[in-house]
Amino acid sequence: MKAQLWDRRNNATVSADVLPAMTPEQLVQTEGRWQKFRVRARRRRRVGVPVPEHNHWNWDEKSHDLKFTAYRCLGIWYDDEVQGLMMISILAVQGRARAHRGKPVLYIKYIESAPWNLKAYVGEEARFGGVGVSLIGPPLRLAWKRSFADESRFILFLSPKRSTKNLWKTSVST
Repeated sequence: MKAQLWDRRNNATVSADVLPAMTPEQLVQTEGRWQKFRVRARRRRRVGVPVPEHNHWNWDEKSHDLKFTAYRCLGIWYDDEVQGLMMISILAVQGRARAHRGKPVLYIKYIESAPWNLKAYVGEEARFGGVGVSLIGPPLRLAWKRSFADESRFILFLSPKRSTKNLWKTSVST
């Protein structure tokens, strides 16, 4: 499976691989690389500039969820690095919003772009865009394939501070 990322360095689209079933070992390795980068990036940042809200996340700890068959972790691989991760529940959860009450939805538990892709860490040196949207596409196709409902639904809880204005600019085909 392929995903399209935007290479900010040369303003071009690149074709990345979607890793549909990351192992706990891969998450531990990825967290080790990401954590080292986060620490270095925080040291270089100006005093008083906030770090991303998910700065405290630890994919090593999240890897324990993969012991349960209900969870799967997807990754985006490009340029010899994991560019993003997303943990989903592959068992249908019941929707609670009025329009979806009682209907099955796919639950996105965690989603994160590699720290070198986030302007909050590296400013204008951020490498790739479109990682989150590229991660959301495969689970939507999974939901459709499994016929969770007459249309694909998913839950993604966003922090109140998180802006969604750019999240939906790219359409995801199912």
